[in-house]
Amino acid sequence: MKPATTTTIISTSAIAGRIEGFDFLRGLCAIAVAFYHILWWRDQVTLNGIGRYGVYVFFVLSGASMYVAYNRKFAQGYDAGKFIALRFLRLAPLFGLILLLTTGLAIVKRQPVSQLLGDALLNISFAFGLGNPGATSAITAGWSLGIEFVFYLVFPVMLAATRSRAWLLVLTLSFVVQQVFVNHTLAGARLADVWSAYTQPLSFVFYFMAGCCIGRLVESGAVRYSPLWGAGFVAAALPLLSIHGESNLVGMYGVVLSLSAAALALCSSGLPVSGFASIVGDALGRLSYGVYLIHPLAFGVVNRLLTKQPTIVVALTTVALSAVAALVLERYYEAPARDRIRKVMGV
Repeated sequence: MKPATTTTIISTSAIAGRIEGFDFLRGLCAIAVAFYHILWWRDQVTLNGIGRYGVYVFFVLSGASMYVAYNRKFAQGYDAGKFIALRFLRLAPLFGLILLLTTGLAIVKRQPVSQLLGDALLNISFAFGLGNPGATSAITAGWSLGIEFVFYLVFPVMLAATRSRAWLLVLTLSFVVQQVFVNHTLAGARLADVWSAYTQPLSFVFYFMAGCCIGRLVESGAVRYSPLWGAGFVAAALPLLSIHGESNLVGMYGVVLSLSAAALALCSSGLPVSGFASIVGDALGRLSYGVYLIHPLAFGVVNRLLTKQPTIVVALTTVALSAVAALVLERYYEAPARDRIRKVMGV
């Protein structure tokens, strides 16, 4: 296989399971979700489009990245248990640290210790994803990671379905199942009132499956670097940026935005990323997970110190602090912790 050129997306980074465009989009989504939360917490505008679908795009990117990284390995008999162990190690160090800090703050506020410890054990094992993650997540936005881990558990099956000749049929079926489940769950109800029932894997199965199919296209070389993907990227992002009402999960809005989320991830895979843009994309990819988990705690600190400052100042400061903390923790805590645990576990 030839090295990367300006015409094909199959590159050394793609072979290693890393697509620069995915990193770029993943970082943008993490920052968008952080801004959504901060504006909401400060009682400003509510940007439901980027708040919700920013998270959902993560599922698409995750499915695509998993396919590119593991398709060939599983074809050669890769052990599913080792896959689960490595995915756990990817999520657990930072998740565990944020969980520890959140639980500690709750104990200081005199919440029941026995319940907090039980919730912490359920969360750090990611077993809460198998129940009602929207109700049992102990940290802000942690519910999505519980559902993500469920998709990891069934990934070998989804991978086999994506490899098969019926992959388009399976993708269509996952879309129909998701739309039916979401519309039935939210029928005539406010999202907040049915949050626990909504935050189930079936509400997001199309996104992860679409990601796997995008990964198939990327690995096959069907997606080629072109500036035209930039136009598609903007076109797919516009619906997510413009529709912020409560009803953006159901009906035709839900159909359009679900497809837009998948299209956004697909277009990101064809973005021509090189030079300085590649450096930025790499940094955005590395800070995305940290910003996603850290920004609620960072906001608590920044908002207390800058209470009288404009919301934009609080938001920018919070995101900047979260980004710096994410990069520092990734280098000096997460990576070393994963290496040590991997050696102990022998994976």
